[in-house]
Amino acid sequence: STSLSPKRCVNRKDVVPDAITESIVTVKDNNQVEINITDNSPWTLQRKEYLYYKFENPNLDKIYSGTLNKQYTDASVDASTKSYCYKVAFIDECGSTSAASPALCTIFLDQVAGGDLEWTNNSPFGNANISEFEIQSFNEQTNVPKRETTKNFNDISYTPDLDDFETEAKYRIKAASTNGKESFSNIYIIPINVKLFMPEAFTPNGDNINDDLSIIGSTKRISNFEIQIYNRWGNAVFTSTDPSKTWDGKFQDKNAPSDTYSFKIIAKLNDGKELTKSGKFLLLR
Repeated sequence: STSLSPKRCVNRKDVVPDAITESIVTVKDNNQVEINITDNSPWTLQRKEYLYYKFENPNLDKIYSGTLNKQYTDASVDASTKSYCYKVAFIDECGSTSAASPALCTIFLDQVAGGDLEWTNNSPFGNANISEFEIQSFNEQTNVPKRETTKNFNDISYTPDLDDFETEAKYRIKAASTNGKESFSNIYIIPINVKLFMPEAFTPNGDNINDDLSIIGSTKRISNFEIQIYNRWGNAVFTSTDPSKTWDGKFQDKNAPSDTYSFKIIAKLNDGKELTKSGKFLLLR
């Protein structure tokens, strides 16, 4: 016959269980960091608790412990300012602390001189490598992300096309790992510069071609607006506080004569900045 003694733990201060090697960090929409543990350590003893560390080489600072939760949100950081790195570990049922995992680093997206977007490529997946990056932009009306293009691991820059945006362009990076996991960068917002253009001439002659004088450009960031149009004697012949309103070439219900006119635009933007523009154009009949 066989008799087994109860299982007991002995002094294990020199025993270091195998590390967890693949987990994920990702940036949430509020720029906090979420850490998700994938416990792939081959160590057979049960886990007593998981340990979360912030890693700034060579410092390893414990930020959370005493839990069997495999997910933790670091609300103390702002991932829109830089990349943050973490490591995870566990304590087993006999009190041994495992080796720390490889570094898990958030992807930091920023804009550099010249206007290109650039991002970091330290892996957010531990030992699992990044297979590709997907550049995503957000629809201004629905806030739904869409894929702009993909890049390989070594290509970490992108030139954004801002022509389809009116107020702000929002971008983020989605990293895919070689084992099918995903991690997101911070969201980077590019304010769209307000550009207003006044035609050099218009022809209000009733032929339905260029009959009205209209302002061309993006106007959604404008909170207050005024345009004034003057004849050669400095008399105001048209004013408006609506950037979409056009001038039909009439003054006091009569056709204004063919001549050179001047204009002045004052626009206040939703960020408090002020835009002024002035110049001249031709009215031709």
